[in-house]
Amino acid sequence: MSHTDLNKEVKLARKRLKQVRKDSHEHRKSWLEALAISNDISSGKDLNRSNTLRTLISREEWRRRYKKCQELMGTLHLSGLKEVHVPQEDAETSSNSVSSWKSISDPQEIVDRIIKQNDIQFSQSRFTPLADTPLGRRIGKYGDTQAVKQLLTGTFETSGLSAEIGRLLQSVSQDPRIKPYEPTITPSMFKETFKRLSVKKSSSASGRHIGHYKAATQSEQITEVHCRMMTIPFQKGFAPERWTQVTDVMLEKNLVYQESTGSG
Repeated sequence: MSHTDLNKEVKLARKRLKQVRKDSHEHRKSWLEALAISNDISSGKDLNRSNTLRTLISREEWRRRYKKCQELMGTLHLSGLKEVHVPQEDAETSSNSVSSWKSISDPQEIVDRIIKQNDIQFSQSRFTPLADTPLGRRIGKYGDTQAVKQLLTGTFETSGLSAEIGRLLQSVSQDPRIKPYEPTITPSMFKETFKRLSVKKSSSASGRHIGHYKAATQSEQITEVHCRMMTIPFQKGFAPERWTQVTDVMLEKNLVYQESTGSG
């Protein structure tokens, strides 16, 4: 296909996408109707008397209206953190034993304080036997070292280690009865997985709603595309860039709770 033809295809695809987004409400309604009928049939309900469809559409409509009201009122996005409580003495570490606290409201200082506390919280296991230690470094960050191969074959030398760590490492040897994992996502695996998931479940970092994947199970062609894209990282040994990023959601504690318990 020539470069000109490719450009034409891209323009047509964008045009179709624009139309799909324009008609998304009706597409969603049609999908809900099919879902309601499928649920009623599987549960043995009388389709003429069932109110499953009306309930689903009503919930969807109320959700859509509520979101629209939030947009109009400017309350769709909540405000950020306004203050944090830290120990009065900078030398102290936040804990239930702290007796005196002070409030920090400067945005940059809030960020710095949170980063400092997170570093403490998420580094507690740093110097445990299998973390940032000679043994941990032998095993490696990605589990692709010679030591790991020895662990899986049961030939790793555990002398000089504590009895507990030695038993742990010996227990991870590969069971010869277990067949090697075949890194292929099949259409049946894809359909079985996403049909069971609730549309309320959080989506991936791609930003696609879980309903997108559930709807994709209705098309053999789209299912096949998803299966191939999911299989490539496993077979070629790489991770998509978005898989390497993590969003750490921090929930602000209730102020009354902080004052009554003395926690920070």
